[in-house]
Amino acid sequence: MKQYDLKLVDGKITASKPTITLYYEYWDRRQLVKKISLNSAYGALLNSFSRYYSKSIGQSVTLSGRTIEKHQAAYINEIITGKYQHDGDAVKYCDTDSVYFSAYDELKPLIDSGEMEWNKDIAVQLYDSIGDQVNASFPSFMNKAFHVTKKSGEIIKAGRELWGILHFLLRKNDTQSTSMTKKESVKIWTEAWEK
Repeated sequence: MKQYDLKLVDGKITASKPTITLYYEYWDRRQLVKKISLNSAYGALLNSFSRYYSKSIGQSVTLSGRTIEKHQAAYINEIITGKYQHDGDAVKYCDTDSVYFSAYDELKPLIDSGEMEWNKDIAVQLYDSIGDQVNASFPSFMNKAFHVTKKSGEIIKAGRELWGILHFLLRKNDTQSTSMTKKESVKIWTEAWEK
């Protein structure tokens, strides 16, 4: 335990903040390396000049990703609106690995009538809860869709991004939004939250 700067406090193993940061950064880098390696392998599968070229396997990877993404969007929409629909009202935008959604439109009548409070903390708590529910749905979905064990289905996880907290949507075809710098967009959102 001393080798890894670990301590036993009240029956729990703990570590100092620098140690936690060190290991977090280490595993974050390892995950990035694996992601790049997998993306490279996927690229080789669909490159007709690669010795590993396999159009059918490449298509299978793409179809699997689309199937998972559609489930994620449909389940998010079901949690918010009650309809399992990947292009439902709560889903604002999807791409290859993200679903941007908002519960605000559905909750607006309750917020406007004063029946429900709405602020940043409540939004974060709600969106984290939705993420947890979506993550809990993956094992059984993966079992039904891909015939993998529920344990294997647990590797699929969704995470919340800052823009999701703020009910923010960037559309690829919206030239005004896409030409905005990060600094400008942060300024706009800071002003919006202050109001």
